[in-house]
Amino acid sequence: MAKAISGNWSGIRGAVRDPEQDAIFAFGMLGLYRIDMGTGNYSKVLSGNWTSATDKAPRPQTVCYLGKGKAIYFGVHAIFSVNLRDGTYKKLTKAFWGSISATVYNPDDGYIYATGTTGVYKVNANDGTYEKIITGVWGTVDCAAYLGGGSMLCFGINGVFCMNLQDNSYTKIATGAWHGMHAALYDPDTQTVVVFGFSGIYRLNPKNGTHEKVMDGMWGTVHGAVYNDTSIALQHFPASNAA
Repeated sequence: MAKAISGNWSGIRGAVRDPEQDAIFAFGMLGLYRIDMGTGNYSKVLSGNWTSATDKAPRPQTVCYLGKGKAIYFGVHAIFSVNLRDGTYKKLTKAFWGSISATVYNPDDGYIYATGTTGVYKVNANDGTYEKIITGVWGTVDCAAYLGGGSMLCFGINGVFCMNLQDNSYTKIATGAWHGMHAALYDPDTQTVVVFGFSGIYRLNPKNGTHEKVMDGMWGTVHGAVYNDTSIALQHFPASNAA
């Protein structure tokens, strides 16, 4: 692993990749940024606070990429549909979403699933309508990853849970405190989930919960990560102070 871009990116609280543009879009305290994966060049697409987060409540995974340059962002008081191609956005629905800490998009059914302090919600990506599908305190889930086949994996203070989005059931597959994990990525090549935490980077098997640490270090400060399915030549890109 090597550093690609220097600078202060600590204000970023979510990132998505648009493969058609070969670009990463980072949602931060001072705006929404577009980063070219080939050159490392970046530009601000939108101004404003696109985090709705604090250090105590980072809400690191509240943006989902839907495809065709469209992303859904969960703000504190509304859900927004963001056009990453032209930098425009529209408000879908008003409600208090400040307790939502993790969201994943299910391309198989076209819905977004959001975990919060009062349950798990199924959200229509087109109009923002929603319903609660699972009750309980799910606000301790810090990050989640979609596995395919209608299943998602949730990392929280009480363990790792595999959730079946077709019948709304769930199973704990790993015990322990997985609190402080702020980014989780599904690797389809190995069919495992890579998660970034305060004590290192871990790779977990979602079928049985077995896991291993693949890298030491305080990776819990990472609040945005994307999976890249093609290899790239690492180089040192210009520094940035984006937030």
